[in-house]
Formats: sequence, C-alpha cells, structure tokens
Amino acid sequence: MKSHSRPTFSPSTPQWKPLGRAKQAWICCGRDEVGGLSQRCAQAAKDTADLIQGSLDKSEAGKSKVDAVASRMQVVTGECERVAVSVRDVSAGSQQQEQGIREISRGLQQMQGLTQSYAASEENAAAAEELSARSESLVGIIALIERLRRRKIEQPVTIVASGRTGSAARSWRSS
Repeated sequence: MKSHSRPTFSPSTPQWKPLGRAKQAWICCGRDEVGGLSQRCAQAAKDTADLIQGSLDKSEAGKSKVDAVASRMQVVTGECERVAVSVRDVSAGSQQQEQGIREISRGLQQMQGLTQSYAASEENAAAAEELSARSESLVGIIALIERLRRRKIEQPVTIVASGRTGSAARSWRSS
C-alpha cells in the first residue's frame, strides 16, 4: 500500500513536517497554532463550566419546584382525607336518618291501625247500643206476650215497639 500524506484543516496556515514514514505522525511547528489551541481549550473549559453551572442552577430550581409541588400535594392529600371523612360522616348520618324514617313510618302504621281499631270499636259500640235497645224492646214484647198467654185474654192487644230505626205498631191476638 502506498502511504499518502493527509492534508489537515486549520484556520491558520501552519507549517507541517512529516517525521519518519514508519510512525505516520505529524508535529506542528507553529507556535501561534499551539497558543490558539490552548486559548480555545481554555474557552471551551470555561464554556463547559458555565454550562455545568447553568445545569446545576436549573437542577436546583427544578428541585425547588418539585419540593413546592410535593408540599402542595401533601396539602391536597390532607384535604382529600378530610373530605373523605366528611363523606363518611354524611353517609353515616344518612343511614341514621333512613333508620329514623323507617321507625316513624312504623309508628304511623301502628297509629293508623289503632285509629282503625278505635273507629271499629266505636262502630261496634254503636251497633251494640242499637242491639241492646232492640233486645230491650224484644224482651218487653216477649214479656207482654207471656203475660197475655197467662191471662188468656181474647181481645186484641196493640203492641208498640220502639228502636233507633223508628217504631212500629202491631196487633196481637192471643189464641
């Protein structure tokens, strides 16, 4: 293989000399180039340090923001827990109200049953009074019939029966 010398790119025009074909190394002979190179390295190091410092500053600002968000999240979490406790309290209160309403409903049903029983008792009492009046009337009629039988009266007798529904007159004849 043939060995060719490679051209190098540089902003300045240095003088290059090849040193021995076996090593294929190049050495720069220009002082200006070495000085420029060291200035560029120093500037690159300063730029790198500035970039690192900027990254550290941004990282610190980001950490501060993350800490603020974490703090706010703790506040939100605390509020959520407080709301959850309130929801549980409201739920328990609703269950107690539901139980109270069921008890009131049962009480109203019992009162309705008692009212119906009372109304039925009053109706029964009125019916009992009417039956009592009718039975007194029937007792009187039966007593009269018995007396007539005992006396054996042949003449007609008028019996008047009275009750709540009115009075009726009937003629009886003993035989």
